[in-house]
Amino acid sequence: MSGFELAADEQDLGSGIQQEQITRHVRRALQGLPSEMRLVIIMKEYEGLKFSEIAEVLGLPISTVKTRMYTGLSELRKRLEHLREAV
Repeated sequence: MSGFELAADEQDLGSGIQQEQITRHVRRALQGLPSEMRLVIIMKEYEGLKFSEIAEVLGLPISTVKTRMYTGLSELRKRLEHLREAV
């Protein structure tokens, strides 16, 4: 294995560790949100549901679902701002 390959492997490892740390911070920030916001974000971003599907499942107007989504994402951005500055 050449020095270049070894350096590339170390860089990949470093990137992987950094990604794990970011993921951990995002999960913590998400857990800190009010449950109604957290649920909408999880359904939209992790489960891939459309706003209309989320509204139907939760029995809410689409406008309420969108408000919870955008308010929750705004709060997540605030909570994770320190990560943007560190990267």
